[in-house]
Amino acid sequence: TIARLTLPDDNDEVTIDWGPHQLVQSTGARPYAKYYSNGKDKLYVAYTTGHPDNELPNWLYFNVINISTADNSGTPVLEDIEGNRLADISSGPFQINKTPEYLEQYPLTVVDAPTDSRAWVWQIALDKEQRPRIAMVHISPDKSQHEYFYARWTGAEWALTDVCDGGGKYHSSDTEYCYSGGMTLDQQDPSRLYVSRPVEGSNGSFFEIWRYTLSDEGQVKERAAVTRNSSVNNVRPFILPGSQGSPLRLGWLMGDYYFWIVCQRYPQGYPTTLVADYQMPEVDEIWSTPLEPDFVSSPADLGGGAWTISFLCSLPQDAYHGTLISAPGFSYAVSEEGAYPYVETSAGKSMSPCALLNSDSWALYASGTGGSWPTKLRQVCLTLTFDGKELCTYRDGLLDQRLHAPELSSVRLTPEAFSSTVSDVKAMRGALSPMEVKALLLQYFASYMSGD
Repeated sequence: TIARLTLPDDNDEVTIDWGPHQLVQSTGARPYAKYYSNGKDKLYVAYTTGHPDNELPNWLYFNVINISTADNSGTPVLEDIEGNRLADISSGPFQINKTPEYLEQYPLTVVDAPTDSRAWVWQIALDKEQRPRIAMVHISPDKSQHEYFYARWTGAEWALTDVCDGGGKYHSSDTEYCYSGGMTLDQQDPSRLYVSRPVEGSNGSFFEIWRYTLSDEGQVKERAAVTRNSSVNNVRPFILPGSQGSPLRLGWLMGDYYFWIVCQRYPQGYPTTLVADYQMPEVDEIWSTPLEPDFVSSPADLGGGAWTISFLCSLPQDAYHGTLISAPGFSYAVSEEGAYPYVETSAGKSMSPCALLNSDSWALYASGTGGSWPTKLRQVCLTLTFDGKELCTYRDGLLDQRLHAPELSSVRLTPEAFSSTVSDVKAMRGALSPMEVKALLLQYFASYMSGD
């Protein structure tokens, strides 16, 4: 489905001024799609007949949404890869099928039409000649075998390269047999393909991340392991968009997977860790600024320059909102509606997009997102850092908001600024780094474990 949004008005509001319109109509259940853009006038979409669980065989299709052909009403055209018009999008969805008659009539819309496997799409990218490349997988009829493929448009046809064996499902659950370890294309250089596949190592067989490099003709010319000898699975690799030139580009999930959501049947859900191929410096202690443990009981204050405040917060469950810090020109609070933390300064109010809640209670209910959610936190560690220009807020060591707020350079925080729901305040001069904030969280944890 596609729609057009207006640019934000003076109140930062947008509206849909065209659409939404359904792009295609499949004969299968729950088609899956991936999208990409040339950044100018075309959107590319690759999609399947349906979910591979439901479809055998499952085909893979490719269309182009041509924005440059849109008339005054905003109606773009759905095209095949050579620019042949398939449909005016606002006139109704383009009908697809997986029959010999459809393939004969619309051959340029079909990337892959297997007869005995279930295709699924992972990603689209464009090469230097603006020709599409697609990462995809074939899944066997019994869903036990996954084979990774690389599809490329040659200018005349779709050519598929069998890259490697992807194993089977990467988890130990008795559901979702079509869940592969995963693939990702480097969209800055789509000749590089990263996959997650099972490898026998010193700790047993686990899914590892591998990098494959393909030639212009689509042949595998190099391969190299990114992870090795793991003791848990490494899955779902992904190149961060816009990360070219950065040392941090490739991320993936590491750990166990039981189900796509926390629920009564699978209360552990997916306790995975997000990792990357960039080694961040480890911090065992806070070195940049000394703690001031007597801050709360002394008349000392923090003002004029950089500072860090960290504290534990225990909001009443029946009144889960209120102002946590209040000082002239600055406040930090939790909203009554939705329990969203927010910062308010002389420049205005900035609401966090992340509620101060979690979904732990889903473990008590059947699968679905309509259960008793969300769960109010009994206690949370909140940290605020200010470096003279930017304010960062952290929730349990994780960055929540990052705001340009030079007006805070004149704000002074004293012990009286904190509400009664705040305890164990740690204050220091200077803005801690993200790694130091995590080290500070460990100090709280160590104090808790020791009973102090």
